[in-house]
Amino acid sequence: MIEAHDYRLYQQQQREKCAQQRALAKALYAVTTMKNLKLAGYEEFNALLELICSIFFRTMRHYFRAQQANKTITLAQLKQQCFLQLDWLENGVSSNMYFLEKRSD
Repeated sequence: MIEAHDYRLYQQQQREKCAQQRALAKALYAVTTMKNLKLAGYEEFNALLELICSIFFRTMRHYFRAQQANKTITLAQLKQQCFLQLDWLENGVSSNMYFLEKRSD
């Protein structure tokens, strides 16, 4: 009985958390100039936000896992990794060739 109550409470907390995130995304969408983003609407804007956040958190996960393994990762490497993934998001993966050519010079 207690486990079922705890699970319902957990589900309610998750719904409230998601509602807060949606409210923040809608508030950001309301003040964003969509002309430069070339997005069709709120759904695409929300997907873009999720992708950008996942890039950031993936990079942070990479950093902390490297620390646990006693590997050194510099801030410049983390920034380069983030910028590369954002470039892929903006221009497609084929833009990686330009990035690699520029880096090898």
